[in-house]
Amino acid sequence: MKWLGRPVLSCLVPLLAILALLACGGGGGGGASTPPPSASVTITPSTATVTASTTRQFAATVANASPQTVTWSVQEGTAGGTIDSNGLYTAPAAPGTYHVVATSTAVSTAAMTATITVVAPPAITTFIAAKNTLSTGHGTSLTAVFSSGTASVNQGIGTVSSGVPVVTGNLSATTTYLLSVTNAAGTTVTSQLTITVVPIPVISGFSANPAVIGSGGSSTLMGTFSGGTGAVDHGVGTLASGAGISTGALNATTVFTLTVTNAAGDAVSAAATVTVVTAPPVISAFTATPATITLGNSSTLAWTVSGQAVSSLTIDQGVGDVTAIASATAQVTPTTATTYTLTATNPMGSTQATATVNVVFAPSIASFTASPTTITPNATSMLTPVFAQGTGVITPGIGTVLSGVGISTGPLTAGTTYTLTVTNGAQDSVTQQLTVHVDPGTFTSAGNAMSAARIGHTCTLLANGKVLVAGGSNTTAMADEFDPAAFAGTGGFSVSGNGMASVRDYPSAVLLPSGKVLVLGGYNPALPLPRQLDSADLYDPATH
Repeated sequence: MKWLGRPVLSCLVPLLAILALLACGGGGGGGASTPPPSASVTITPSTATVTASTTRQFAATVANASPQTVTWSVQEGTAGGTIDSNGLYTAPAAPGTYHVVATSTAVSTAAMTATITVVAPPAITTFIAAKNTLSTGHGTSLTAVFSSGTASVNQGIGTVSSGVPVVTGNLSATTTYLLSVTNAAGTTVTSQLTITVVPIPVISGFSANPAVIGSGGSSTLMGTFSGGTGAVDHGVGTLASGAGISTGALNATTVFTLTVTNAAGDAVSAAATVTVVTAPPVISAFTATPATITLGNSSTLAWTVSGQAVSSLTIDQGVGDVTAIASATAQVTPTTATTYTLTATNPMGSTQATATVNVVFAPSIASFTASPTTITPNATSMLTPVFAQGTGVITPGIGTVLSGVGISTGPLTAGTTYTLTVTNGAQDSVTQQLTVHVDPGTFTSAGNAMSAARIGHTCTLLANGKVLVAGGSNTTAMADEFDPAAFAGTGGFSVSGNGMASVRDYPSAVLLPSGKVLVLGGYNPALPLPRQLDSADLYDPATH
């Protein structure tokens, strides 16, 4: 009944005391009196940690007193903060330990004090990265400077210490990191930091076209790249991927470098050389080996080119471009004498040289004979070579010879084997041998014997080189044919044909133009006197 005012309250106090006495049987004796419970105050919470200059709500409950209200105060006065009538405490700016007091408005001796620890607010001074933009797959370090609290960073980094760098690990995408700093009062401050991840720069190609120029000329540089900005040195400047840019006039060989740099500052480079020439190339040598070939064979063209850079090397007569041939040689097989021209070219002009390949026919030998092939000691034989497409030489002891012209061996005392060598202009050769035999004049048996002993017979040399032996004193009309080639060259006889019509002693025989042999006349001792014969026999070697 606060609204009644102090006079009413002061009148009620004695009244309440009388009522209490009556309730206990006062004025009438009886049992002993029980004192009333004492009033008490409870503050919730009884202790608290509060960030400086922030508020905290307190509540108080009153027991055994009415009204159940309290008055709030700060023990340290305004230096310890302030608290309003509803228990909302405002902490001072200075950290420290302070106390708030709740006093019962009904019983002034009933009060409770709560302890408050005022702490400084958490503060983040800086939250930075060693590098804010990275190439894909790279990492960086993060450093947080803070106070009045404990800190952690998300994205798997965790607790951090003030001023101590922590690594992010390699990143594949742009990532935002959140730094949280919390003091003992639970107050948290945060700061964000974004690390931008950009592609790694890549150069696919960088070239100059043309790569070789004359003094004062220019070339076009072209680069293909991604993941960054391209720039070329030697004053060329920025280069867009896939776009050409001129080198400007050049008077010396220059190596240009393309550098592609991404937003992270990572760079890759590639080089292209522009060769500047001031004079045409020099052909030091151009040869054909061999210079003369036999038809169907090949010759090797070889060249040596010196001086300044050569743009192209070509050989005419169907050989073509030989610029890329590392061996500096080419095989040619002309069918007639051919002159080849080598042309060496660079931007300052061309130089030429020639080499000729002559073509000759292969040498050949038609025959190489000796007449006779067998001679007696100290006799001579005539050697006759027949050849073409070359120079003929007979060894031993003869020397250079002409085709179709016989040449004497000179007197020979022993059998000699002669070699005919015919060599053409390409130094290709063919050879053939023959032997001139020297026979000391001794006889050897000529194979087998005739079919019968003969006297007064005929011998006729046939066109085939054999000998027909017919007639003679005997009792047979059979003829024999001698073959010099029989029995491994020793010769031999064989009975030829069906025999003559009659036995003939001392006949005559003649070789006819037809190759046949006419055997005629003679006598037959078996006939009556006078025994002479007027008949003839005709022998045909083809049919025996």
